Amino acid sequence: MIKVFIDPHYEYLRPWIEGLHESFCKEGSVIYKGRNVVRKIEVAGENLIVKRYKKPNFFQRLAYSVWRKSKAVRAFLYAGRLNDMGVDSPAGIGAVEVYENLLFSYGYFISSECTYPSLKSLLGNPDFESHIDMAEALAGFVAHLHELGILHGDLNLSNILYSFDADGCPHFTVIDTNRSRFVSNPGVHECLDNMKRITHNRHLLEVVVRKYSAVRGLDGEDCVKYIMKRLDDFERRKRLKRRIFKKNKK
Repeated sequence: MIKVFIDPHYEYLRPWIEGLHESFCKEGSVIYKGRNVVRKIEVAGENLIVKRYKKPNFFQRLAYSVWRKSKAVRAFLYAGRLNDMGVDSPAGIGAVEVYENLLFSYGYFISSECTYPSLKSLLGNPDFESHIDMAEALAGFVAHLHELGILHGDLNLSNILYSFDADGCPHFTVIDTNRSRFVSNPGVHECLDNMKRITHNRHLLEVVVRKYSAVRGLDGEDCVKYIMKRLDDFERRKRLKRRIFKKNKK
């Protein structure tokens, strides 16, 4: 069984979207392959981006079948919601859910193509200090997201794209938003927790947090101390998980 979700503006793509599960591996070119697979596919003269999510485990399949929206559907819905709130994100064209024996199996999210580079290509280098202005602009953008009640579910430099408007001012576009949350008036610590994985470069993170604190009228020292501890805790848990995984593989 297949469930299809389509933005009304792209209804003309329905025949292709309905056959996507069968044609995915045969069309376009792979632009990313990891847990998930992302392909660029030209359809009706347009370049579309299609993300196929990894087949989830049994309990996740059950959850997506009964009471929880799949990652693909959330990505589709959140793209529209973000754009409605004035936050740029590639247009959500549609989503496909594939069921096997009544259980959710695979999800696909279709979006428009965005060719902007990611901030990782700019700020992920050792010489990021030559782009301090972009780091501070990023802080202002994240402050704006939080003031709108948007907590991006995977807030890092790779998931924020940048461009410049006609006046040379930076403009940001968010991707990979399916784990985002929309919260009415999120608390300070909730917002800082959301920022802890922007970068593992402590110096860059401090620059962003201090500017963020200034924009929101917060104590910069307290915010830096808090977020550095949260990043330390996060990295410690990741190392522990890796050690356990390696031990179990032996």
